[in-house]
Amino acid sequence: MPVWTKVKGGLRIGLRSVRDCLSQIGTRFQQQQICHGETSQAPMTKLRTLSQLLSNFGYFHSIGTATSVQKWDTLFDSATDSRASHRALISPLILPIFCSQRMHFEPHAALGWAIGNFGGANRQLRKWCVIGAILPDVDAIPFVFSAQAYGHWHHTFGHNVFLWGLFVCWMTFKFRSARALVLSFLSFGSHLLTDAQFSGWLLQLFWPFSKAGYWFRGAVSLSAPINTHLVYYSFVLVGILAWLYQRTPIDLFSARFDRLLIALFQSKPLSCSTCQRSTNQLCYQCGRPVCMRHSTVRRNIRLLCPDCCVKSAI
Repeated sequence: MPVWTKVKGGLRIGLRSVRDCLSQIGTRFQQQQICHGETSQAPMTKLRTLSQLLSNFGYFHSIGTATSVQKWDTLFDSATDSRASHRALISPLILPIFCSQRMHFEPHAALGWAIGNFGGANRQLRKWCVIGAILPDVDAIPFVFSAQAYGHWHHTFGHNVFLWGLFVCWMTFKFRSARALVLSFLSFGSHLLTDAQFSGWLLQLFWPFSKAGYWFRGAVSLSAPINTHLVYYSFVLVGILAWLYQRTPIDLFSARFDRLLIALFQSKPLSCSTCQRSTNQLCYQCGRPVCMRHSTVRRNIRLLCPDCCVKSAI
């Protein structure tokens, strides 16, 4: 069976699973809506209202246990005043809007990439800075099993100070440098800080010893426009870093391929030995200038001129 056929089959199964999952969420929402007698109010309007209520909580303080979906109903009692911590009935109806918002992977990864570059890290340390910046979202894996499992476990075993400390200690031991300690601390911490402000989801920072949830005052949900803007800004940040440091995140996977791509946008002071076109590339074997038109890129991302390519084929 051709590889493309297998890929299409896998994508079809994956999309079918997502469709079934969304259908179950919709069915569950309708059941909850009927139980609460809300037949006239638009579903998404109600969900966004409840989500906004969560966003008005006080300055990065605990609001109690937040791991079990069933316990949302008993979190709060009543409201006191507009400046105090709001206490109101929070329904499991909030779960679908959280689960329907995709995680914004790009800003977290871009922050880790920026921390590694600004911190003067080598290639290996830059890679681990990016990994540290996205590592807390390991607790989003339960979404593969069900949306309810995702709502139960997300921001628990990944978003806590113990995994943060463990990651910093391991990085310090691995690289044995103060730079690794500082950069690993910043990369992992950047994820927790941005999630506390922009995810609209409580962080159980002391899980499993405490199930209290924390976030910043004025925190916004994933549906807020700022999160969409941050995705675009992350690509702008990567572009600025590419201009400053002459490298892109492709360097994490292949340094040679990244240098080849960057060279396309750099000055070309040399002349191709075959056609005299401007170039900035050299043949890997003989060292003569060669342009991209007359060069051959081998599997190990090395350029060969036409003569060396013929010799290597003999």
